[in-house]
Amino acid sequence: GLPQSLEANIRAYGIRYFKIKVNGDVALDAERLCRIDSVLQACGVDDYFFTLDGNEQYKSVAEFRNFWEQISSQLACVPHMERLLIVEQPFHRQVALSEETRQDLTSWAERPLMIIDESLPWHADMQAPVTRIARVYSRALPMLACWRICESRTRSED
Repeated sequence: GLPQSLEANIRAYGIRYFKIKVNGDVALDAERLCRIDSVLQACGVDDYFFTLDGNEQYKSVAEFRNFWEQISSQLACVPHMERLLIVEQPFHRQVALSEETRQDLTSWAERPLMIIDESLPWHADMQAPVTRIARVYSRALPMLACWRICESRTRSED
């Protein structure tokens, strides 16, 4: 049959890119990320990359920033945090593209790279949405290019 566990899927398909959902509970998320890292190490996967999906659970930058700072300080067990590509949609779609969110993100210099991919249909001001997203989340744009480079490397290595 088909592989059922994370370890079995890694071994069967050579998976190196992972999307990991977080639930906002720092202790549980940190423990889970450490367990995933242990599985990757046990499988001999040294060159992996991952994203964290925030599932729109944070209503403000301050709330997400608190989570991020706590989890970052607890992830000593994950030696490859530099392999984090992006944090996906940490903010609820009704606040993700707000001016307040933009200002708060702009003032947070050490924020992780983010992509907001579920907010467009909910944004009240739909005039030039791509321009607005590019302006608000400009730090995420270079990451998209990096993602394509990583994909190209994977294809050329196979």
